[in-house]
Amino acid sequence: MKIEPAPSMGLESSHSHSEAGEVCMPHYEFVCNACKKTFLKTLTIAEHEAEKAACPHCGSHEVEQCWSAFSAVTSKKSA
Repeated sequence: MKIEPAPSMGLESSHSHSEAGEVCMPHYEFVCNACKKTFLKTLTIAEHEAEKAACPHCGSHEVEQCWSAFSAVTSKKSA
């Protein structure tokens, strides 16, 4: 089963730019099936698609990406 990328809450997409002109990287939330701990990783879209994340707590590659909410910063204000 393939899980689609879902940046964590409050973070912009990889194509968004901050006011200082910096490119923001997406943060992905994972849960480890081996130790049951959750963790965040900052990855480019290419890195996310190319490699399986490893748990920083136990080193296992038995991880699943969690669904999480996100928000996007836009140049126009909503009414």
